[in-house]
Amino acid sequence: MYIIIIIKYVFCVSIRIYSVSPFSGDTGGGISRDDFIDKVANGILGKLPPEYDMDIIRKNFGVQISPTTVVLLQELERFNVLIKKMRVSLSTLRRVGMRTATCPVHVL
Repeated sequence: MYIIIIIKYVFCVSIRIYSVSPFSGDTGGGISRDDFIDKVANGILGKLPPEYDMDIIRKNFGVQISPTTVVLLQELERFNVLIKKMRVSLSTLRRVGMRTATCPVHVL
């Protein structure tokens, strides 16, 4: 739970820093800051694994599950939440780069 709060905080702070920076990001290096951020965010999005199908995983373990399996299932559920949050955060960051989104209040 704490990692999600930290991710939300860092994401919101980065959006605020990004939003107050100047619009022109051309440094003469050939690629603008917006293009660079979009490229990195898109690359990370492409490397994110798909979410685990918890129903199929639970069926594979059957009715009798050990305490270790319970912990594994809980961690997979948490990992799914993390994957979802990363996907939403990176998509929002890409939209901010195109100046079509702002930091949502519910993230705070």
